[in-house]
Amino acid sequence: MYLSVAKEQISTEDLHMAIEQTFPESSGEVIAQFALDWIAEGERKGEQKGEHKSAARISLRLLERRFGAISDDLREMISSLSTEQLERLSEDLLDFTSLDDLAAWLDRRQERK
Repeated sequence: MYLSVAKEQISTEDLHMAIEQTFPESSGEVIAQFALDWIAEGERKGEQKGEHKSAARISLRLLERRFGAISDDLREMISSLSTEQLERLSEDLLDFTSLDDLAAWLDRRQERK
């Protein structure tokens, strides 16, 4: 775990040397496992980012289809929502009758923070 955090603060060469000194008999295996863990972490973060972008894009497209152009301020507020909030918005917007409903919905989310 320490090395997972340390990788953000030390160079690759220093990390490699520390692993070789700590695990002289199996440094290659340890490095390979850390590499696999870091790749998996990167993939997970990439998937989460992709899900968020997709949820924001869908919500914005549905809102634009229903109400026309969405202001940059509203777009920014929508994009800053969590993925879970965006998914909820994509359901709740079906009950909106105007952009005022969207603004009220967003205000309620801000109050909960």
